[in-house]
Amino acid sequence: MLSRLSRLGLLITLLIVTTSPIQGHPVLQTTDPTIFLPLISTSSGVSLTSDQLIDAALARGEISAETALVYRVYVVFGDSRLPVHLRGDDRTVVDGDIIKAARTQYASLSPAAQAILAPYLIPPIYRGSWEDPASATGVDTAHPSTPLRSAQDDISTALRLSPKDLTCGEVTPDKWEYVDGAYARVWWKQARPGDRAAAEAYRDAIDATIWPRLTQLMGQEPLSDASSSCSGGAGSLDIYLSDTVAYSFEQSHDPGCKETPGYIVMQVGDDNRILAHEFMHAIQDAYDVHSGCVYGPEYAWLCEATATWAMLWLYPDSVLAGQYAEWFFQPNNSPPPLDLKDGTHEYGAYLFFYFLTHYFGNDGLIRTVWENTEWDDGLPAVDHAIPGGFAGVWDTFALYNWNQPPYDYYRRWGGISLSPETYLGRHPAITGPWDDRQFIRSLSSVAVGYHHYTFAGEAPRLVTFFNGFLYRITQEPLELPPLPGLRTLDDGTLQRSFERAPDAEIKGARVQVLFKAEGDSQWTLKDMTELSHLSWCRDATSERLQELVIIFSNSEHDLTYQAGATGGRGAELLVDNVGCYRLTGSARSLYGVSEGDPISIEDLQELSNVVWERTEAFPDIPYPYIAFRTASGNWTRTYTMSGLCSAHATDSASLSQADASSLYQLYGLEGGNNRAYTGEANLARIMSVPVDCGEYGSYVDHPPSFWWFMVDHLTLMNEHPYLANAAGVLDGKGEHFPGEDLPLFTWNFAPQRQD
Repeated sequence: MLSRLSRLGLLITLLIVTTSPIQGHPVLQTTDPTIFLPLISTSSGVSLTSDQLIDAALARGEISAETALVYRVYVVFGDSRLPVHLRGDDRTVVDGDIIKAARTQYASLSPAAQAILAPYLIPPIYRGSWEDPASATGVDTAHPSTPLRSAQDDISTALRLSPKDLTCGEVTPDKWEYVDGAYARVWWKQARPGDRAAAEAYRDAIDATIWPRLTQLMGQEPLSDASSSCSGGAGSLDIYLSDTVAYSFEQSHDPGCKETPGYIVMQVGDDNRILAHEFMHAIQDAYDVHSGCVYGPEYAWLCEATATWAMLWLYPDSVLAGQYAEWFFQPNNSPPPLDLKDGTHEYGAYLFFYFLTHYFGNDGLIRTVWENTEWDDGLPAVDHAIPGGFAGVWDTFALYNWNQPPYDYYRRWGGISLSPETYLGRHPAITGPWDDRQFIRSLSSVAVGYHHYTFAGEAPRLVTFFNGFLYRITQEPLELPPLPGLRTLDDGTLQRSFERAPDAEIKGARVQVLFKAEGDSQWTLKDMTELSHLSWCRDATSERLQELVIIFSNSEHDLTYQAGATGGRGAELLVDNVGCYRLTGSARSLYGVSEGDPISIEDLQELSNVVWERTEAFPDIPYPYIAFRTASGNWTRTYTMSGLCSAHATDSASLSQADASSLYQLYGLEGGNNRAYTGEANLARIMSVPVDCGEYGSYVDHPPSFWWFMVDHLTLMNEHPYLANAAGVLDGKGEHFPGEDLPLFTWNFAPQRQD
């Protein structure tokens, strides 16, 4: 018996609680609840849900953890005491298992919170439940925006209920009816006689399909509740039809943690898929899991993923499957681990089990996983159920998720048309001449991320992916190999340097690239495991990149492990408009002796229709330069001597790859040499030139041709690099020695696309 003073203290406490948030009573979070979600989102909605608003208020410190728990329960039951500013758009996101969390935490809650939550933690047919007209809930089924009870009513009811005791008493008289099946008892309200047909339909679905197929698959039945005070009068599974709950859910009886019976509350109107989902939770409750509770931090994601899988296994629906799968890929800017519990992702995680059961042709893997939970934690239980573990399948799963030919296995298996392309949204098409995109630096355990790009127009010519996920990419002074004609200034320009990251940083990490070139009907796969970079030249028809998907994955299931090379720049996509396939144009070179000398010589080389062609194609385009050799062109030489001696001779020839020529276009650098080009070319042809020196006689000279292109030398002599202009054109001129009156070299070579 409470003293008058104690009763007064409790009265004051309850008055405060029922009229304002419960700020003064922090709650020890004994579980990390998962949301048992029987409905789906049909779009990537922008509106915040009530739970998200509550979470934000908790994060800001506006409410306590205990208040947040109470408010989340209010959401499930449409309780009008939920503050208006915390009421979000809950049409597509359903929070059902918070009732399990409330039951688990119940003993640690304040008396005020217990009094508020008690009616929601017992089945609806019993006195004192939220459906009991005499209970203290704020639910008004006729006018849900108006509280039915005053604070005094709540206190009086709370005192009668004895908050720490959730034992069920008598069934509310003359309020409920039921129909029995072979396995379940289905209840409906007498005030809603039309619900009898729904109850009978649920009974039939349980008897004919849901119970026999799922229990056979799992080798496990829901536990009998015959020994519970809340048994509904029999040991069979109880299913309650309610028109006052916002969402269907499955709840457990005592002990309410593991190896426990449960019951199902069905929102009137939900179909058999939802019933199957909740029934799977009743099976899961029967397991004696290794760590904590069935719906605790280790297994809550697994509960939802496999319940969603079971629902779609019993009642296949490709559209519904695709809508659930959307949640698996979010958020893609920070790819979540497989076991993330955020109210949506865990439902999308069914996709992995869909993949597993079809890939191995074995639905029994779901049973093996749950049997493993009795001796192992969540992710290890899954790992040990997979032939070869996560390491053997995760990268294939990441690839199959794209679900487009030739990797459209989901479509072939069950007609599922899902694709991350649909959910992630394509990056804006890259159409400009320059672009630089940064990617993720690291990836959580058993996670996968996608980056999808499209390209249009002629400006983006060279597309390069730098694999900073598996390689440490650092900046070092430009150092080029000793190749003929390849010269640059030592001006501090930096180039990327690649070093394979140690195994400790990239175990389980993988990068796969899918791409489509112009005219391709299917995706081509390139594994980046041993590649530090990969370039496409869009001027070439076979490399005219239209779409590019970069898939990052981490198959390690150690929750503390983040995959990804450290200490470098990270993965990067670089786009440039430098020529990379073919350059065409003209050139001119003039050697000679000035008119002030006794003999004046002009040695002129003119080139037209010059074609430079690259020497390496995808996937072997090197970094940091693209090498070219002359393929064709017209060359003429005019040799003229005047003064003391005179001579005139011409020569012509066609250029070919056999000629001594080289041109290099540099890219992807930081500093003055970025977009620089260098090289040299010379036919080295010797011509016969008759020379007449008058009274001094005559002779035949054999002057060899000199270099008609020598930007390597000009760069050094003029102390500045020659750069491709804004359009990627190599347009320049240079003097052999600085200060000479006559330019010795001019050239103009423009990038060309393959027809």
